[in-house]
Amino acid sequence: VTSYIGTAYGAYREEFGARDRFWKHQSREKTLNIQGVEHYHNIEKCLQEKQQKKSKLRHKERRIRKRLADSSTGDVFLVEIKNAITPEHAALVKTLSVCIQEHIPSLSHSRNLYEELNLEEDFVDTLSGGNTLGGNTPTFMAPIISIFLPEVIQEMQEILEIAYAAADWMYLTIEDDILETEPRNAQPAPKDVGIRTSEHLTYKDFPSLGSHTDSGSSYTLIIFRS
Repeated sequence: VTSYIGTAYGAYREEFGARDRFWKHQSREKTLNIQGVEHYHNIEKCLQEKQQKKSKLRHKERRIRKRLADSSTGDVFLVEIKNAITPEHAALVKTLSVCIQEHIPSLSHSRNLYEELNLEEDFVDTLSGGNTLGGNTPTFMAPIISIFLPEVIQEMQEILEIAYAAADWMYLTIEDDILETEPRNAQPAPKDVGIRTSEHLTYKDFPSLGSHTDSGSSYTLIIFRS
C-alpha cells in the first residue's frame, strides 16, 4: 500500500441541505474560487496534461472479502471489499492529488497526530506498539474531486451501497425511522449522505499513524492504493 483515499460521509437530509450544495454551482459555472483565487482552469489543464492513457488492466469483479463484527453484539462495523475501485479511477485520483499540491498547496500538508489531538508532546502509542503517535500527509480533495471526477464519486457511492447491504445496516436505518430518531443521531441510508471530507493520504513523512478515533461521520470509506 502506497497511499489511501479516505472519504467521510455525513447525513444531509432536511437538516443539512442537498448533498451537492457545495459543488454543483462550481461545476456548472466552471469556477473554483479558494480564498479569492480562481483555480478551476489550472486544475482542469493540469489534469489534461498529466492524465495517463486509460489503464489496460482489466478490472476484476468486486467482491466482499470479509466482515468484522463486534464480539459482544454481533453488529458488523467494517466491510472489506476486494477490487473496490477501477485502476483507471485510482490513477485519476492520484493525478488530481498531484494537481492540487501543485496549484493549491495550502490544501496539502504534513500533520502530527499529537498536534491534531491538541497534545503538548508526542509519546509512545501503547495500543499500536509504535514509539510515536506518528501522523500523515493529506491532500484535501473535497469538493474538488466532485467537480472534476464525478465518475469516481459515483463509484464510491456504489461501494458504500454494497457495504451497507453486506453489513445489514439498513435495519439500523429502519429502526431509527420507526423511533423518529433525531437526524444527527440516526443511521442514514447511503442515498441520504453527502461527502464531509475526502483526502488523498500518504505516510511518507511518518513511520506510522497511531491509534485514534474519527468522529462526526455516518460512514468512512477507505480505499487502499498499491
